[in-house]
Amino acid sequence: MKQSSFKWFIVFCFVVIAGFSSSFAPHRFFQHFSSSHQTVAQTAEKKQAVREEKKQSHLSAIVSSVQIDIPPEFQTFIINWIHQHDEIEIRPNSLFSLRDYMNDMNGGDEQWSFLASCIFKTILPTNFQILERTTSRYLPWYTEIGYDVRVEDGKINFSFLNPNDSTYRLQFFQEDGKLHIHLLGVPFQNGYAVQIENVKYYEPQVKAEYTVAMSKGIYYTKKQGQKGVSADIFRITLAEDGSAIKKEKLFEDFYPSIPQLEVRGTNQDEADSNNQETDKNAAGEQNQENSQESSTDETKTTEPQLKPQENEEENKPLQQKNDSSNQQAANSCTCANVEEQKNDQ
Repeated sequence: MKQSSFKWFIVFCFVVIAGFSSSFAPHRFFQHFSSSHQTVAQTAEKKQAVREEKKQSHLSAIVSSVQIDIPPEFQTFIINWIHQHDEIEIRPNSLFSLRDYMNDMNGGDEQWSFLASCIFKTILPTNFQILERTTSRYLPWYTEIGYDVRVEDGKINFSFLNPNDSTYRLQFFQEDGKLHIHLLGVPFQNGYAVQIENVKYYEPQVKAEYTVAMSKGIYYTKKQGQKGVSADIFRITLAEDGSAIKKEKLFEDFYPSIPQLEVRGTNQDEADSNNQETDKNAAGEQNQENSQESSTDETKTTEPQLKPQENEEENKPLQQKNDSSNQQAANSCTCANVEEQKNDQ
């Protein structure tokens, strides 16, 4: 019995020792170390991914944006531009030139100028350096003073420099008939604002064309004029509290007025005949007014002033006396004349 129990005790101990030895086998130890190392590496990768994600979100901050109504004439052009260039990357210390993109699609000078003006308005309140910017001869109808950029294919370009150590991206999209442009990147150390000052307007001159087809003194406007305008464009550098640190004049824009064109008549004979007809018409109108006034007076009713019959009867004896006295005077004159004739004889 004791031998049997001892035998089973030996077997139990052997099983325990075998199990303990297997759990601390060398390959098991290295597997455990390897799995721990992999866990640490995965944790480091996750942290790196989080840092990259934060960095990417930081780079995607909107540092400047504009939204501008798209004229119907430019709708197709802007849609094609967004389809081909919905996002443009501007690398550190690199140049953006609109000429590099003008071969990608068709467009007129006015359409390219509209797009250049929109981009210029986006990057103006930043520290980007404007290298090439030309204004139009007259202020275009699709923009406002201070934001005009003229571009001509193969002749006039628009370009600027990103002087920062970070990459920025221009993002284009259309919404509700407006062109939206976002400048994405690392926020600038200082803020920037645009200020337009000293705006002055100039009345258009009047130019005349003369024709004998119209009488003298008659004229009409053949082409409407447009006022001229000038202004100074400043870039204001702002501190964190919004106070101005620096004020820099970037441009002095000037647009002359567009003259107004009038056509004036020079035919004097026709003017005289027109004046005579005018006088006749005026006289006719005056006569018509007078006749109307006279007819109006005639139609007015007045109460008759009736004299009593007694007054008429009293007047009759007076008339008879006057007649008798006049008769006597005549007779006396006749007798005197007869006596004078007798004396002469």
